[in-house]
Amino acid sequence: MMHKIYLLSLHLLLLLLLCFNPLTTVADDNSTTGGIDGWCDQTPYPDPCKCYFKNHNGFLLPTQLSEFRIMLVEATMDRAISARDELAQSSRNCTDCRKQAVLADCIDLYGDTIVQLTRTLEGVSPKAGTGEGCTDFDAQTKERRLLQLQSARAVRANLVVAKDGSGHVNTVQAAVDVAGRRKVTSGRYIIYVKKGIYQENINGLHFIAKGLTFQNTAGPAKGQAVELRSSSDLSIFYKCSIEGYQDTLMVHSQRQLYRGCYIYGTGQANVITAQGRADPFQNTGISIHNSRIQPAPDLKPVVRTVKTYMGRPWMKYSRTVVLKTHLDSAVSPLGWSPWTEGSVFGLDTLFCAEYKNTGPGSSTKWRVRWKGFHVLNRDSDASAFTVGKFIAGTVWLPHTGVPFTSGL
Repeated sequence: MMHKIYLLSLHLLLLLLLCFNPLTTVADDNSTTGGIDGWCDQTPYPDPCKCYFKNHNGFLLPTQLSEFRIMLVEATMDRAISARDELAQSSRNCTDCRKQAVLADCIDLYGDTIVQLTRTLEGVSPKAGTGEGCTDFDAQTKERRLLQLQSARAVRANLVVAKDGSGHVNTVQAAVDVAGRRKVTSGRYIIYVKKGIYQENINGLHFIAKGLTFQNTAGPAKGQAVELRSSSDLSIFYKCSIEGYQDTLMVHSQRQLYRGCYIYGTGQANVITAQGRADPFQNTGISIHNSRIQPAPDLKPVVRTVKTYMGRPWMKYSRTVVLKTHLDSAVSPLGWSPWTEGSVFGLDTLFCAEYKNTGPGSSTKWRVRWKGFHVLNRDSDASAFTVGKFIAGTVWLPHTGVPFTSGL
């Protein structure tokens, strides 16, 4: 097995929905005919919708879309809490350590889901007279308030982390714990991490990382080992290095911007992305814009022995676009890979696209002939995947002090 590092230096943005919930409404305000069936019939998955509400008495039939949307979020919350509690019960009765570890991960993920749904419910249920709430776009990504942050140049660190004892604490987790205990939660809490190697597993929401290296040293012998998993909405990774082997970066959900970052990964073949979109109604995807896809120095001597692709479909409606990016000759002329060799899974339903890329690997002449592959020629088509439109960047990024390109 070849284990050479591959470099992706990119300006990456994405919009990923935490997509366990099938009840995504597309109904309109006049869809009251037929009782709850009339509303559920206009969702992507009518049967689970009908089943839930018919088995839960006491709900009032909605008269407009906003009411139905609240009902759907409440229903999703109920299902998520039930699933988490059932998993917790299973964990208590489980004696297998490895199974307990898996169950613990599942419980944590459901916990994250419940937190996001709580915030969404607050957003779609504005207080009377305040005018507060969230747009349909925000509701679909589980976010109510927009990021408010002064320029990083105008703030001082609240806490300093230093392994040598010269700071407030000597671990990153200790700093996160302190931040979590603060009573005043308005404004941005700044943690400055002094130079050093911190071997920890860290969790947190709504953050900006600048000038940090995230590294997983499990290596090829350990197989799939995610280096960084992020589900923090309106988050930014700026001038960071993210280094691992297979599954280096898991952009799990929400709106995230990766600007000026180096991302390293490898495997038997180099596949830059594996995006997951379960149905066509999800406003999710990965957009790689104004970036460089090229081999790291240790891959260059043997680059012809390793195939490199821009992506493959993890789920049926996988969506990835590469815009105005330099593609090195290491990129396969086919450009894209099926999930496994010879597989036809998702090839007709996925959406992978390229727009005005450059470099020796950018020619689309020999690209895959899938129904789901597209070469974008019009600016209007490509602009839908820019920072400004795809992650509403013009609303929340200017206050962060991080440079970005809004359009093409």
